[in-house]
Parts: sequence; structure tokens; C-alpha cells
Amino acid sequence: MKKFMAFLFFVLFVGGAFAAGENVPTSKSYVDSKLGEKQDIIPANDGAARVLTNTGTAGEYGTRGIYDANGAYATQQNNLVDAASMNAAVQNAIDSEFECVDDNCTLFSVDTNASNGVFSGEKFTTNNQQEGRILSVANAISDNVNYNVTDYIFLKAGDYTITFQDTASSTGRIFRILRYDLDKNFIDAWLVASSKTSLQTFNKILDRDSYVRVAYRKTDFNISLAPTEPIKNNYMPVGQ
Repeated sequence: MKKFMAFLFFVLFVGGAFAAGENVPTSKSYVDSKLGEKQDIIPANDGAARVLTNTGTAGEYGTRGIYDANGAYATQQNNLVDAASMNAAVQNAIDSEFECVDDNCTLFSVDTNASNGVFSGEKFTTNNQQEGRILSVANAISDNVNYNVTDYIFLKAGDYTITFQDTASSTGRIFRILRYDLDKNFIDAWLVASSKTSLQTFNKILDRDSYVRVAYRKTDFNISLAPTEPIKNNYMPVGQ
């Protein structure tokens, strides 16, 4: 009888432990439910450093790469920049583009390099030019193996100095700059000249912001198109 009562008590005790509820820490359903509230394991990547980002959805995350100054810009345009790299870039820009106006550096000049050439030398042959093409004064483009035509070049209104030189002198060797509005509609032939063995220099005025295209003979050199004076020279007090 005693053994029977002990067995009955054991059955009731064990059964009560399972029937009392599934919220006890040792139950499988309780453990599974709590695990379900956890974020999924973050998978490994290719070894590159990345930052976790908040997607706005509970339990979901995003990642963002960190910009590598030694890598290609085109493949990491959406990457984050660390503070050290940003600080170095900003300081480099300040050192390169800001110049003290007074002895105490309480006033800085900005864009002091604006008088540098806009396009010169090899830049004429590497900016989406059309090789073996020529422009007429009426903006008709045609094939000519001796000439190249540049892409549209944006220029701000102002005074410009233009130079070029050729290996031979001939009225048949043309150098032309055509002007266009900001929608790239043809306006006029801004400069029409011919080749000389001596350096040719022209001073021209743009009365408004414009695009230009240059048609030049492949034998031309010392090509330069630059503001005669700085287009803008803003000043700012230190600390502003």
C-alpha cells in the first residue's frame, strides 16, 4: 500500500510539473519562444570591415562598408568615411584652397586657384572628345581625320584668354570654339581662327554662363582656355 501511494504521489507530482504551465524556464516551448525573440546570427563577410545599420524593422539589420582611400572610388560611393579620413581630407582642402589675406590670418581668400587653366594640354584629348570630327561655324559636325572635337565644356561668365599653336601656318587649318546655352542649344561661333607656328593668344568675353566645344587640329599644341582673372574671389572671416 505504501509503495502504491508513493508511486501515485510521484505520478501526480511529475504530471503537475508539466501541466502547471509552459512558462517554466526548463520547458522546451519556453526556451524556443525566447530564442525566437533573438536576432538572427550575423553572417560572416569577405573580411572587409563593415558597420551595422538600423533598417527600421525589428529584428532586421543592414550593413555599410567603410571607405578605403586606397580603393577605387567608383566601387565604394555608398561607403561610410571614418572621422580620421574626413578630417585629413578637409584639412588638405583648407591647406590647398584657403589663403590668408592679412598677416594674422583673420581673413581667408577662397578659390584663389580660379585663375588656373580651365582646360589645357592633354585635357582636350581626354574629355569625351570625338576623334576625327570637325565642327563648322554653323554647328554642323562632320568627319575629318585631321581634327578632334571636345565634349561640352561649362564656363562661367567672365573674361577668358585662349591660346593655341600649330606646327604649320595655314588659313585652312582652323581652330574654332562654338558656344551653347545651358540647355546645350547652339548660340554662335565664339572664336574662329587659323593655325600659325607662333603662339596665338585671344581675349574673349562670355556675357553669361555657357557651354563651349572646341574643334582643333590634331597638330595643335599649347592649347589653353582659362579665365583672364579669377572668376570669383570670396572672402570669409576666420571661424565662420
